[in-house]
Amino acid sequence: MIDLTHLTLYLAAALLLAITPGPGIFYVAARTLAGGWAEGIAMVAEMQAGRELTRSQHGLQRTGLATTCSAFPMAARAMATRSVAASLVDGRIS
Repeated sequence: MIDLTHLTLYLAAALLLAITPGPGIFYVAARTLAGGWAEGIAMVAEMQAGRELTRSQHGLQRTGLATTCSAFPMAARAMATRSVAASLVDGRIS
């Protein structure tokens, strides 16, 4: 069980990380100050579109790989064997 001191320190660190703005916020603020509120809104929309595109690409990659492995079990075994072999060669598995 975690004691109260460690829990308090953990929660304080988590809160600090949660409220600290990232580089995206600074970028939007700079573009808004330079070009007005319309340009700021456009930057927010652009950043959100990029996030959504990235999420959809990751989803398609996972779905495509899962479909390939279920349709071709031999391909799944080959990928697993290649991964283990590469790890042995690289020295990650001894």
